[in-house]
Amino acid sequence: MNFADSKKEIRMSYVPEQHTFIPRPLQSSLSIDRLYTAMICDFSGDFVFQGESHDMWEMSCILSGAAGFTAGTEIYECQQGDAVIIPGNLFHTSWAMNKETVQLLTVSFTGEWLYRFIPTGKFTLTPRENRILQLLAGSVRQFCSDREPCDAEMKPEDEQILKNLLETLVLSLNLRRNESEQKAVGTDSDRFSEITEYMKAHIREPLDVSRICLDCGIGRSVLKELFHRYTGAGVIKYYNYLRVRHIIRLLGEGKTMAEIAEQMNFSSQNYLSSFFKRETGMTARQYRSEKLISRGETQTP
Repeated sequence: MNFADSKKEIRMSYVPEQHTFIPRPLQSSLSIDRLYTAMICDFSGDFVFQGESHDMWEMSCILSGAAGFTAGTEIYECQQGDAVIIPGNLFHTSWAMNKETVQLLTVSFTGEWLYRFIPTGKFTLTPRENRILQLLAGSVRQFCSDREPCDAEMKPEDEQILKNLLETLVLSLNLRRNESEQKAVGTDSDRFSEITEYMKAHIREPLDVSRICLDCGIGRSVLKELFHRYTGAGVIKYYNYLRVRHIIRLLGEGKTMAEIAEQMNFSSQNYLSSFFKRETGMTARQYRSEKLISRGETQTP
């Protein structure tokens, strides 16, 4: 056998080791599929946002400065590196703290499995989460300079990068949802929470400022200043918001306007209808068909 034949024999005798690969299916636990707002804004030290309530979830991250938020009856005071996540249909307000300029990154969105995989409340971001936030902020600056991102010119790859960064950040927070920080602690914030809890407990009654002051042991001027500070609105305006949310819940349970008027102690069904139209800009029938039925939240056809 010559040298060439020996090489051929060695080469032919080599049999590669066989491997068995077992694939692991990857779960897709959360899907944020619609982005409604995405913006980075600088606000002056006297900034106060009087509040709103909408179907979308909202996350605000403090890029610089300090800001306060109300979310329902909770109050959060946040510094740079903090994030606040507010679920859909919860009235919320915000304001600049310490009379200093504040820069916020705010995104609002909807999707699947939000309540299961997105926490709510205030979080202080870890160094890793801060790096994700900076990448997310870079995408928002590049593609969503306006308040509304729907008109932004984005490639499919850019959209998925932004989507993945947002999902990665909130999923990271969800892994430590038990670390959600408590509401702000202090005499004023505690007083505000106590009064809003009182309002919720008496949501079926036609409260007025005098009754609230008497039952809560607070002066009229102090009460008004407290609600202006934390909501940017009046006491009764906030109470009416709570009543509307309760009425909407009853509509979603299939209650008629006559039944709701009786349960909520309105003098008549017509008065309830005019109250609802004034506060929401829609009739109850319109709201039921355009909001509740479209989201599958009502038991009636």
